[in-house]
Amino acid sequence: MVTTPGRYTPAMCNTVRLILCLVFFVPAFALLGAFATLDSGERAPWAGLLGGALAGLLFGLGFGGLPA
Repeated sequence: MVTTPGRYTPAMCNTVRLILCLVFFVPAFALLGAFATLDSGERAPWAGLLGGALAGLLFGLGFGGLPA
């Protein structure tokens, strides 16, 4: 598909949406996971950080429109 300058294709918009969702969700959920482990005190904060980042990755891919 050929586009004129200033026009965006749907694929370009989907890519930008996916990147923005990942940039938002991964760090946000990682911080939530780290704070949750600090609050409980049972595990090291790194475990919560990695678990939260994984959850954020899944949410970011889901809301960002994971390409099939």
